[in-house]
Amino acid sequence: MSTRIDVEAIEAEIDHIIEEAKARAQKIVDDAYKRAKEILSKPIPLDEYREEAERIREEARREAQKIIEDAKRKAENIREKGRSNMDKAVDWLIKVVAGV
Repeated sequence: MSTRIDVEAIEAEIDHIIEEAKARAQKIVDDAYKRAKEILSKPIPLDEYREEAERIREEARREAQKIIEDAKRKAENIREKGRSNMDKAVDWLIKVVAGV
């Protein structure tokens, strides 16, 4: 029994496998270009993005308004504490000056 290696047959099979792989790869690339072209040819749904942007802006406005209102309340509380402390200081000073 003799084992004979047919180098030419092996090389031919290798070439065939490589050509099939190239053909499959090219088909994949062609399909990808075709799909990309289809996607790019469709209009972008800008209305959805505009609506979402408007919702985000409105939410930001509401949040900003809450922050402003909270800041006003805190400022008023600080002002009231300041007035109260000033009134106490003035009363104390009057008592000291009056000797009471």
